[in-house]
Amino acid sequence: MLKQFLFGFPIIKQSIDESLYDKNKIVADILHNFDLDNNRNKWDSDQKQHGRPSSNLHHSYSFNNEDNSKFKKIDYSDLIPLYNKAVANSLNQLYFKDKVNFTYKIDNYTCLKHSSYMREHVHLDCDFTAIHYLRFNNKQHFPTNFVNTQKHSNYTVKLLPTLVEKLDTSAVENSWMCDNYSINTDENDFVLTPAIVEHSIPYHNNCDDHRITIVLNIKIE
Repeated sequence: MLKQFLFGFPIIKQSIDESLYDKNKIVADILHNFDLDNNRNKWDSDQKQHGRPSSNLHHSYSFNNEDNSKFKKIDYSDLIPLYNKAVANSLNQLYFKDKVNFTYKIDNYTCLKHSSYMREHVHLDCDFTAIHYLRFNNKQHFPTNFVNTQKHSNYTVKLLPTLVEKLDTSAVENSWMCDNYSINTDENDFVLTPAIVEHSIPYHNNCDDHRITIVLNIKIE
């Protein structure tokens, strides 16, 4: 387990053991749904009405089409005990006044290939979010891109060029100087961050391998 600070926000990374659940079955069902509709994207389709580009990816989202009979319903039951442990272990790396209880739900999965992306967004109505990188090819896929919304990131490069040049921005602890940042990511990683950290999936061009993640929304009781 690794604890780092992204723009000053805590970020906890660990790995989910793929031998402890039927990963192939979950991936196969998601790919089946992707083949039915590679732009299952009602989540973000209203952006065009506001003159903003909408995301372009296969994305399940419970409030509008998770239960659509056209698609297979993904069976996450084998993952639940693994997620219970992963979330508990992650929260134990943070500092609470007393022992806390939590609830979470699997909010969605995402699946994308070439010409796909997901716009910047935050997760509402929860305290933390976690991303499980179910299928991730380091040679083809981009990690999640986290956006630094602190105002100083807009002008540090111009006003403090020497400092920016000297700092090693490959170290996540120096991400406070960057407009955006992506942490090193491997398949099976489980990454927990505060839900208010804005993030996106960068545009994937000429990508022939499916990038699949499962996303959790976590509440402190």
